[in-house]
Amino acid sequence: MSSNRIVYLVVVILIFMQFFGIERHNPPIDSKIDFFSQVKADESIKSLVRTACYDCHSNETNYPTYSYLQPVGWFIADHIEEGREHLNFSIWGQYSKDKRHHKAEECVEYIQNGEMPLKAYKILHPDANLDEDQKNQLIGFFKKLI
Repeated sequence: MSSNRIVYLVVVILIFMQFFGIERHNPPIDSKIDFFSQVKADESIKSLVRTACYDCHSNETNYPTYSYLQPVGWFIADHIEEGREHLNFSIWGQYSKDKRHHKAEECVEYIQNGEMPLKAYKILHPDANLDEDQKNQLIGFFKKLI
């Protein structure tokens, strides 16, 4: 097969993939069970958590323009689904006390280890690239919830 045919085939496949986009809607939000209605936090902490965590770990995802392009959209949708399954700040009030403590412990661990926010997310969302002071603020905040 010639290189021109391969390029043509790849282009056709990429175009075809665009017909299978992701759903870009968020589940309903009950503000009574949202994290910040359950936990007191100052505005700087709220801003950090919303900026670095809420896109993947809440029902308040802001889908970027590039999520309309496949297969990028599929990758993003998968991460959001997995993120919400692991921790969803929008349903924090439904978690048991033990589960809340465990989730707060995991937040501390993942931030300390540099596992969250994900590297790919930080590349595409530079405002989620936390400096050491911001990481320490979040770690201290989540430790208080344990």
